[in-house]
Amino acid sequence: MAGEPDDDARALRPPSANVPAGGVTPAFDPFGPVPAGPQNQNLLLDRPALPPPPPTAPPEATPPPEEPVATGDGPTPRERIEQLRERFSELIGPPGMPLRQRRWLRIGLGVALGLGLGYLLATPHSRRADRAVAKMHADATALRTRQLPDLDARAATLDAEAQARSSGAGVGAFFIWILGGAAGTAAWLRFT
Repeated sequence: MAGEPDDDARALRPPSANVPAGGVTPAFDPFGPVPAGPQNQNLLLDRPALPPPPPTAPPEATPPPEEPVATGDGPTPRERIEQLRERFSELIGPPGMPLRQRRWLRIGLGVALGLGLGYLLATPHSRRADRAVAKMHADATALRTRQLPDLDARAATLDAEAQARSSGAGVGAFFIWILGGAAGTAAWLRFT
């Protein structure tokens, strides 16, 4: 239509050297080449050449790191490391010492092995309880889908029983784990 605002705007716009014959202005590209034309003559001036960059020195070999210097009255970091190494060797003993004489290492290994044994003993109990609780929830869902009032009450009872059984199984698995761990630790300490 002749009365469209776009037609009026095109009629008021002066012709440009950068607009191709089709009348469509190309998209502006700020990083593209500068188009040649009379309006861009002032951008293409000859500039003096930039001076060459200053020469750089070849990389020198870095000096070896200096010994850390301690500030204050305390030991230097190397002395502190040696002190910690001595304390650690007092706790677990030197590498050639029998395990029976390495008290803290023996206790730590015993606790770790005991807890692992307790976990292995508690796992079957918790799996059985999980299966039973899942079956109770499935039965409750099946009753709930029938949408009868007496069956909904039975489903709620099954859900409550499943929740109680789940809590009881968790407590039982915890005690099996701790008692199995204690027994394993005691056996380890007794026979090593």
